[in-house]
Amino acid sequence: MMQALLGTLLVLTGCLALWVAGAALARSLREGLVLAVAAGAVVVAVGTELLSLVNGLRPLPVAALWALVILVSGTIAWRRRGQLTRLARRSLGAARSARRVAMGMALAAVALAGSTLVVSIAAPPNNWDSMTYHMPRVAHWAAQGNLDYWSTGIDRQLWTTPLSEYGILHLVLASGTDRSANLVQWVCFLCAAMLASLIARQLGLGGRGQAIAALVVMTTPMALAQAPTTQNDLVVGVIVLAIVSICLRRPRQQVWADGLVLAVLGAASFMAKPTALIVAPFGLLWVWRQLRLSPARLVPVGLMIVVAFAVMAGPFLARNTAEFDRPLGPSEYQTTVRSPGLVPTVENAVRLIGVNVGTPRPGLNGRISRAIREGMTKVGLDPDDPRTTYPGTRFDVPFGRSEDITGNALLLILTTTAGAVTLLRRDLRAKAGVYVGLLTAATVTFCVVLTWQPWINRLALPLALLSAPVVAVAAIGVLPRWPRRVLVAALVAASLPWAINIQVRSLVGSASVLQGDDTAERFYARPPLFQPYVTTLAQLRKSGQSRFGLVQALDDWEYPWWALQPAGPAGNPAMMPVDITDTPATAWEDAGFEVVVCTRPCTPPTGWTARDMGAGVTLVSR
Repeated sequence: MMQALLGTLLVLTGCLALWVAGAALARSLREGLVLAVAAGAVVVAVGTELLSLVNGLRPLPVAALWALVILVSGTIAWRRRGQLTRLARRSLGAARSARRVAMGMALAAVALAGSTLVVSIAAPPNNWDSMTYHMPRVAHWAAQGNLDYWSTGIDRQLWTTPLSEYGILHLVLASGTDRSANLVQWVCFLCAAMLASLIARQLGLGGRGQAIAALVVMTTPMALAQAPTTQNDLVVGVIVLAIVSICLRRPRQQVWADGLVLAVLGAASFMAKPTALIVAPFGLLWVWRQLRLSPARLVPVGLMIVVAFAVMAGPFLARNTAEFDRPLGPSEYQTTVRSPGLVPTVENAVRLIGVNVGTPRPGLNGRISRAIREGMTKVGLDPDDPRTTYPGTRFDVPFGRSEDITGNALLLILTTTAGAVTLLRRDLRAKAGVYVGLLTAATVTFCVVLTWQPWINRLALPLALLSAPVVAVAAIGVLPRWPRRVLVAALVAASLPWAINIQVRSLVGSASVLQGDDTAERFYARPPLFQPYVTTLAQLRKSGQSRFGLVQALDDWEYPWWALQPAGPAGNPAMMPVDITDTPATAWEDAGFEVVVCTRPCTPPTGWTARDMGAGVTLVSR
């Protein structure tokens, strides 16, 4: 318990120290946060790679790394303590003003942050992707002490971009528990709200407008659903917001400072998730502004981008190339549109809107789905176009409070209305017209590049975060005080189901994470697996083996085989799960296995006994 607390505090204190140092350098809390995001990405990406070289992905080396971060950041802050003192005074003055201006919004933000924090700490990782590849890769790295690839039937554990999981790895190693794993996304949830308010300030809004932008982020259903998970779209969103905030700055006399931060954030965005490509239109704005001053300004920036990508992403891309002969991993995953064009883009845009208009009534959702499908067909569009649809999926209008399919209907309406009003009103167009245009271009980029997938709303979360300042601009520019208060109250009220009753991570009811069994909570997303996994692990412990084989399908749950075991002498599971999916059954005995667990159909070799444990789990032993 003490290690969990101290280790978690060590890493979080390191993050806070980076922010304080960034604020001292930037002379601004929120602009300092931009620097902290960039510096944190370097620490996590480069630090993990360096420790991996010496098999140092262990608790003590990771703790030493974050102690060094605190020391260096503290030294920077101490040397600039005068500036920090002045910044603290200004911030306190601003806080007193904000107390009169936006007390209600501040209380709502605290409540939303608090509820998601409680869930983050109380609930173990239990969403589908965490069980399949996010957390298993963390478990493998921790067991190995390095980032070397391993044999697996779930190759997404290897080739998907790993920045978020690197952060989770640091927290898990330092704390000794996976209860800290959800904190990566939760911290990014708070950072996203602050960076959205920074962008609102850059668009000319005062305290009220900045507070509204922050609250829009914190009441976005998908953000609330993802905050207490080990997904990675809030990580992507924070990096995208940080990049946008730099792109909106006026060009400085010396371009190298912004250029260096942009280069680091660009590499970090790739390492977080390629969906960060939506930031490209904002990057083009920054490049155009630099070109107007002098094309030569971009030469050092280009060099910094190359170096940043080589240092931060190079080792990961090299491992992918060695394993799959492609730096981006195997080619069979169709996540990008095969033949981009106007028709595929329109198809994706219509379906993106469609998945955001779901209601709690399944019958109504079915009628909406049929109406959209029939309407698309009548105008020559294919709702299930194989060029633009993830293989094996079909367009439908869902509804739920999970981090995969949660819609953002109210935000969609507000953003569309706010964008139109901003472009129609001359005064608002002068403030945010360019931003609305770039946000539109980012949305088009998203629809041009990515295939439609049932979980597309999760991938679109960075777009939702970028829309918050637009809503704030229109709210301040158009609405009188009382209608604006009604809007704020509506946002908070509409977000409550996601704040307290997220699917599989609820604060209320019989399945509350505050009163549930830790083991059972891990299976809330797939209850039928609970008993077979627990029973199989009990049988494995009776076997007395130090390891067991795993034969898995692409989307099977591997992580419970790690998480539900007591720790061995070195902190690893008492029985090591070893994926032997690619090992012929006839070679199991030669490989030294006495017992194998199959979560997909398998044929035991002669002389082995197979026992059906239920839910597709088979225990095979000699």
